[in-house]
Amino acid sequence: NNQVRNVPSWTWKLSRLTTLNVEGNPLESPPDKILERGTKAVLAYLQLMDRSRVSNRLELDSLAIDALPVELGQLPTLTSLSMTKNEIRELDPDVLRQLTNLKTLSVAHNKLTDAHHVLGRLTNMTSLDLSHNMIKQLPVTIGEIRSLTMLNVQRNELEMLPPHLGNLNLLREMKIDHNPLLAPPPEVIAGKTTAILEYLRRFSEANRSGVLKLVGMQLSSIP
Repeated sequence: NNQVRNVPSWTWKLSRLTTLNVEGNPLESPPDKILERGTKAVLAYLQLMDRSRVSNRLELDSLAIDALPVELGQLPTLTSLSMTKNEIRELDPDVLRQLTNLKTLSVAHNKLTDAHHVLGRLTNMTSLDLSHNMIKQLPVTIGEIRSLTMLNVQRNELEMLPPHLGNLNLLREMKIDHNPLLAPPPEVIAGKTTAILEYLRRFSEANRSGVLKLVGMQLSSIP
């Protein structure tokens, strides 16, 4: 019953602490889902957060968390973040825009319906896993992550891939299966990543030049 907003990450070092009662405080962190699990879970969470300041890696998998923890914004040097198998429904842009040093991000197996356009600001990313969600559309800004080499969006609700993906010249692995995709057409999707990216690249170039060339794409009908 005070005005405490955050439990300090160093609290986990209090080796004799057996009970932590923070009821009646307007806490922003740890997340409510962690607090509900009791003192041991809170201390384990704080330990992960504290150690990530040194390792620059953080794994918060299978914790039933329903949002990106606000304290992630205090970890600007983080290079790897995994939050798979949680209950996350949206990617908080205010948190994401602080994580500009991220190289790998996995939010697979959550409840996302949208991949926020702020993802495009994470230009150091090489690996992005958004699989097993309910995402209906990828932001066009994803084409700004020029360092991306792996993209996993399988098992979502995508109906089309944005042409801007064709701008990702370093992308070598793209997993898109188990989506109700209408574009690119099936004969393109059945090909390798390079063929899919080439198709998208031609549409991206057409947006700039006004001329669309699909020669050699082995299409069975006009897209």
